[in-house]
Amino acid sequence: MKLPKKISIILFLVLILILTINLHSQPYWTPQTSNTFENLKCVHFVNAYTGIACGYGVILRTTNGGNNWVTTYNGNNWYNAVRFKDANTVYMDGDNWTLLKSTNGGLNWLNVTYLGDSPRRIFIFGDTVIVGCVSRIVRSTDNGATWSTITPLTHSGYDFSFINSKTGWSFISQLLPPPNPENYLYNYITRTTDGGVTWVTVNNVISTFMPLYESVSFSSQNTGYICGYYGSCKKTTDGGYTWNSLNYVGYKIYAFNDDTVFASGTSYPTLINRTTNGGLNWKADTVDPGGKGIKSIFMLDPNTGWAVGDSGKILVTSTALIGIANYNKEFPEFFRLSQNYPNPFNPSTTIRFSVVKQENVKLTVFDAQGQEKRTLVNKNLNPGNYEINWDASEESSGVYFYMISTPSFSETKKMLLIK
Repeated sequence: MKLPKKISIILFLVLILILTINLHSQPYWTPQTSNTFENLKCVHFVNAYTGIACGYGVILRTTNGGNNWVTTYNGNNWYNAVRFKDANTVYMDGDNWTLLKSTNGGLNWLNVTYLGDSPRRIFIFGDTVIVGCVSRIVRSTDNGATWSTITPLTHSGYDFSFINSKTGWSFISQLLPPPNPENYLYNYITRTTDGGVTWVTVNNVISTFMPLYESVSFSSQNTGYICGYYGSCKKTTDGGYTWNSLNYVGYKIYAFNDDTVFASGTSYPTLINRTTNGGLNWKADTVDPGGKGIKSIFMLDPNTGWAVGDSGKILVTSTALIGIANYNKEFPEFFRLSQNYPNPFNPSTTIRFSVVKQENVKLTVFDAQGQEKRTLVNKNLNPGNYEINWDASEESSGVYFYMISTPSFSETKKMLLIK
């Protein structure tokens, strides 16, 4: 029986509404199985597949994006920071204030230098490796062959953020001198432009009992974020001299760029807050109703990343990339990037492409200003015809470009998002 046209339209609209609700109900973060209950402190990936997570008495390694995590160490040592230089070279702080280095992607580790203090962060820029410790900066400019302590800090460094081998910031605290019956603290934000040799105080504030802030993250010369206890977060756009409050968003902060920022907390439930407009608006994602704190976030691009925390918790982002499928079993005759459909679209669209030989294929979405918004594919593919769906629910209306690139082929096409 043929339905009346009006009823058919109503049923179609209801179906679209159901699909939209299901799409928007997908969580931004999904859990991965770590096979440990130890508290994890740091996570870092060199590409979409290979990463390391470390913490109290455990080192975990994955080569498939976290679908499987393998324990490479389980003991009494504590690990606070890890950083890849490339797929083979990795640095990680070790027990008893030592620094470890791996030259085979984290399978084996060698003790390369004595830090002399508790490390907070590791930064790598080319062959320059910078380790920020509580009371000093330890640095190598020859990929770990030689090391030097370039400055002993006069105060306790709680966190560091470097954007290149010369420019960085630190948050440090110091008890006010006696008489100080209320245990007041000076909270400094300091800046270096010579790789940590000298530091200049750009901002300070007094607090009581405990440091006012816990983490600092700069994304450029002028723009940075700082978060602390009780969820207080602030933003600067002048290199740290002045700060504006961003309300409650968390106590650990990670700025991927000036606009895309993630902040985690330890409240009940545990939230990871994210903004894509520089802190004007925040989206809260509940990642643990029991309040297991998130201690580290790392993002490969604005939508691909991992977070780790207490009791072995590992999370991976799950929006935007719905999946890649080989939609046609026929062997293609040449590389091709097809026009997306539908186009214009709202909020998702499908992109098809053909691969004629086994190569690494990268499919990336850019906005009209050329800023990378999403890496849809970055993997080795066999010959075939593929399609992938991009969900742009969190993006603004406008023109976007998508580009496919392989060692032997590259093409770019335009698409239009209308909301």
